[in-house]
Amino acid sequence: RLNQNQLATLLTIPIETYLRYHFDFYENQIFVPIVSLGTSATYVRQQSSTGADIPGTQLYQGWEYSVGGQICLNRVDRHGAKSFRQLLGVDNTYLVAEYKRSQPLYGDRAPNLAYESVRFGVRFEI
Repeated sequence: RLNQNQLATLLTIPIETYLRYHFDFYENQIFVPIVSLGTSATYVRQQSSTGADIPGTQLYQGWEYSVGGQICLNRVDRHGAKSFRQLLGVDNTYLVAEYKRSQPLYGDRAPNLAYESVRFGVRFEI
């Protein structure tokens, strides 16, 4: 929101498909590398009260990849992992870190929604 008289809106609908592989070779492996590769399509519509409207719906097509890893917390705290399994049915818990990048398939087309991100999280296996 720019001010009371100016409003800009960007609506996006992303669609992604990718292959992801976890290099998880044995039970409670302390560190599990992760890689993924795929494509994306994002439908974009921009409206603005300042006259910066972009008519119609545009399409961003990109390819994406990510690399990262996860640390198995079951190896760090075996007693806590056993309790977590009994109470909630969670078999494994991981801390996850991942670098992700999206690049346009066609560099000369607008819009360009390319991005880089670093993500952190927790993953539960039931």
